[in-house]
Amino acid sequence: MSSKILQKAVDAFGDQQKIVACEELAELIQAISKYERYPTVKTRENVLEEIVDVGIMLGQLELLFEYTDAEVKYMLKKKISKLERVLNESE
Repeated sequence: MSSKILQKAVDAFGDQQKIVACEELAELIQAISKYERYPTVKTRENVLEEIVDVGIMLGQLELLFEYTDAEVKYMLKKKISKLERVLNESE
């Protein structure tokens, strides 16, 4: 994903992108719910579209909250390790 484009969006739209991120998350929730009730090619494609929209917004949130790549990578590693422990404990 182009960080230049994400930064340009943050520069253009500012803090309102935090609200847009919430809206996109809600749209993903709705798309997943609809797919579970009506699993069609169209609803599956809509889930993918919303996943991508959320991914774009997550990139903007990282910029808005001024997280470094190192911070994001550290937290991701920490959360994956926690998930691994939970999975190992449930076996």
